[in-house]
Amino acid sequence: PNNITESIASYVKNRHDYGDFSFLIGPKFKHSAEYFRNKFTNLNFIDSIEGTSELIEGSELVITAVGTTLQECEFFNVKTLIVSNYEDDIIDIGRIKRSSSEPSMFHFINYYQNINEVSFNTSYNYLCNKNIKNLDKKNDWGIGWNKLLGINE
Repeated sequence: PNNITESIASYVKNRHDYGDFSFLIGPKFKHSAEYFRNKFTNLNFIDSIEGTSELIEGSELVITAVGTTLQECEFFNVKTLIVSNYEDDIIDIGRIKRSSSEPSMFHFINYYQNINEVSFNTSYNYLCNKNIKNLDKKNDWGIGWNKLLGINE
């Protein structure tokens, strides 16, 4: 709702590794993938996919806001950089970390209005280089996710 993708793209376009990034543009986004492709010609924007699970499973790191994407990141054990749309998202981020099988794979940057290019790059580089011992590509829900999602009840 706060056009975080455009902000992140404006930071990524200046990185030497910009080609390593892909942006998923969903059907409810403020702007179309074509808008982003025209504005950020050196970046990759993906739209019109049937599901996100294969994309997330194949990722080394996902950048997302608080939402259902976090469940897929947990399930596929993918490092996740979180930007919040709302200041009180910090409560949900705390719950996610407490429920995760590997809470260190989640890194909260900040509320979207408090992020700039330096803070994004610092957080991204930190998480990319972070050695997480238990991070293998297994499919696993954290200890609290089964309860949250009503699995095995």
